[in-house]
Amino acid sequence: RGYEWWLMKEAKARNPSIRLAALAWGSPGWTPHGTFYTPALIDYLVSWLGCAQTHGLTIDYLGGRNESGMELDWFKALKDAMVKGGFATKLVAADTHQAYGWMFAIVASQQPELAAFVDVVGVHYPCYYDTTDATSCDAPPEVLGLSLPIWASEQGGDSASYGRILTRGYVEGHLTGFHHWPLMASLPEGLPFGDSGLLVAGQPWSGAFTTKPLLWTFAHLTQTTEPGWRYLDAASGHLAGDRARGAYVTLVSPDGSFATTLIETSTASQDEVIEVAFPDSMPKRVVHVFESDTSSSDPAAQFVHGCDLDPAAGPVRVTVAPHRFVTLTTTVPKARGDAAAPQASPFPLPYDNDLEAETPGQEARFLANQNGAFEVVPCGGGRSGRCLRQAAAPVPSFWGPQISNPYAVIGDSNLRDVTLRVDVMPEQDGTIELLGRVFNVAYFAPLRHEGYVLRIDTGGDWSIGRYDPAADDPVPLAQGKIAAWPTGTWRTVELALDGSSIRARLDGQDLGIATDSTWSRGLVGIGANGGATGTGWHPVQFDNLHILSAVPGS
Repeated sequence: RGYEWWLMKEAKARNPSIRLAALAWGSPGWTPHGTFYTPALIDYLVSWLGCAQTHGLTIDYLGGRNESGMELDWFKALKDAMVKGGFATKLVAADTHQAYGWMFAIVASQQPELAAFVDVVGVHYPCYYDTTDATSCDAPPEVLGLSLPIWASEQGGDSASYGRILTRGYVEGHLTGFHHWPLMASLPEGLPFGDSGLLVAGQPWSGAFTTKPLLWTFAHLTQTTEPGWRYLDAASGHLAGDRARGAYVTLVSPDGSFATTLIETSTASQDEVIEVAFPDSMPKRVVHVFESDTSSSDPAAQFVHGCDLDPAAGPVRVTVAPHRFVTLTTTVPKARGDAAAPQASPFPLPYDNDLEAETPGQEARFLANQNGAFEVVPCGGGRSGRCLRQAAAPVPSFWGPQISNPYAVIGDSNLRDVTLRVDVMPEQDGTIELLGRVFNVAYFAPLRHEGYVLRIDTGGDWSIGRYDPAADDPVPLAQGKIAAWPTGTWRTVELALDGSSIRARLDGQDLGIATDSTWSRGLVGIGANGGATGTGWHPVQFDNLHILSAVPGS
């Protein structure tokens, strides 16, 4: 949703032949909870494919539900619904984790009729990896003769382990597709996975970014082959038959006129001399050599054009040192990108956003949803113009433990003494939240983080609390009671942080002050919660977001 449509459009603009694959983690509240594989989920997925078409996008591959087991009849019904809807999208199944993923592959090997509706077997993290041991991508013997493609449809790792994965993945598991998660990390410091991805870009206000060595590990494959190339078993294996020395794979173009060989020596203890002989049927093209030092964290040491070799003079020989990832290719070399990133800068304060310049249906400038859907809409409650609305209701069907109240954050992790002021209108009974000094959000647990929170319930209860990464519920620091806040009514709420002082205001009047020095810096944010009278997943509107670097009255 949102920025993902933009990202896909930009990718297509740069490479029209790029393929798009999708996999749902959660689903809307109107789909049944607990039991994921239902007709309602099929309706949701097929309607989403249609939504993609309205954005001019065709989804080439679609999975069922992230890491949620497998229901063969359901997958067949999903494929039937896609065909009936006129979609040529290919089906990936079952996108489950390691052993369970291989279990589906085993079932597919035993039931050839699955190939009638499953197009790709997707396994999550089929390659066990770390930075010291030899990566293992061993597949169960039963699946090595499977007629369907097998993908690592979610995989992680660093540049060293991915050199092993991209070679041993085929040699040991017949993996022919690799989806790294996440593609890029475009989120502020202090949130999970902020340093993951092939690219890190956490400052939309400055445009600063850094490339990871892992980006160039993938370039060894993606810059020298194209979709449709085939792996050549006779020219793939472990070096000298010994996994500890490294591995190699060879891919050839559909017409057999181009070839690329990948070689990795990330666990080798000595130089390896590699000889490549090209068949007489293949045109004798110049062989271009690219090399990455997988022990280096310097992007400049990755995907370096080393030399060119002439196969007309006989077999091509190269010496590969330990901890290297090397490509030999007869394709025309592509340029190694070296775009200069803008300079990083602090989050610009004061931040003032009345939302009038925002695009309806999108997020607000620099605001990062952590749960829920904060979208720009026409204002309600008698107010003209545009507002921000938490629109996801009722509670969605979550994958895994991501259950939390809806909230969104903004800023950078170095915000310290600031005031967050925003106009708020609850559409239904419940609690609104303002957050400050949010940092170190726990993996897969959005409720667990550092920070402070101001909560005001429509019933009149208010509190200031301190969040902790070890607990779901904040520790109360101050609380009180005011007159009820009628739904459909706009009010102005403030959370001011000044050293150890945490102050709450409503319509310019003090609610209360708490003192706590546990947390000193972090993001600010807005959200909704259940409180005494709601679920937390209810519509709330926000307007006129202000973040001030000085605390009024201090």
